[in-house]
Amino acid sequence: FTVILPNCGADEVAASATRVWAGICDNSHDVSLTASAGYATYPDNATTRRGLIGAADEALYRAKSAGRNQVMGSTHLQPRTALGLVGQQATQP
Repeated sequence: FTVILPNCGADEVAASATRVWAGICDNSHDVSLTASAGYATYPDNATTRRGLIGAADEALYRAKSAGRNQVMGSTHLQPRTALGLVGQQATQP
């Protein structure tokens, strides 16, 4: 599933993803559950909807290959200068 958190920075998104993950993996259930999650933020990791979903998906698969049952953020960073994004028009996702 996808969770969209408007106007949240990477720290807020990481904290929210960790809370969701912890709720799923809570040991008080009758059945043991695990979850892997990946997240990405606009415009740090992507500047388009498709790019943002792709960056989060990449982070999800890194979490799975690193042993599963964890949360990871995207490592893809958009190039920037002091004036903003390099070579791209920043648009809302």
